[in-house]
Amino acid sequence: MRPTIAVRAIKRPPKPTQRGSRTRLRPREQEGQPQMEKRKLNYFSTQILNKRNKVLVKLAGLEKDLEALQHNQPKDWAEVNNDTWERETIMQKIDTEKENLRRANDSLRKMIDGSYGMCASCGQHILEARLRALPLASLCIKCQIKEETWARQAC
Repeated sequence: MRPTIAVRAIKRPPKPTQRGSRTRLRPREQEGQPQMEKRKLNYFSTQILNKRNKVLVKLAGLEKDLEALQHNQPKDWAEVNNDTWERETIMQKIDTEKENLRRANDSLRKMIDGSYGMCASCGQHILEARLRALPLASLCIKCQIKEETWARQAC
């Protein structure tokens, strides 16, 4: 009598998607990496919405400050220089807050399409501890380090 051999079905590798010049795996098709639980997704969406609301309030305050500064009539050159410096500082803060708003909106969009928590560079899951600390993170720690190293070398 012959021994029976168990035969396992071989899964095909997921199809890559073409995005830019890099080939990445689709987030929903990666083997062994289930989608984020709804409970965790709700927690992170609440965190991101809170952060987004804070950014919107801060942005409105900065724009109000900038408008008030534009109506100010300087009396001498010192005030002109001071107003110019304040205007530049406020505009830099506005740019920073707009970037934070963009990142929050991108994170919310990723939640809708099911790719939140996936690294934008390598396609792997971002650690939950990193997402708890930085809910707007779009890169895993490894890819973030690579990007920062590359940015430092470019300067």
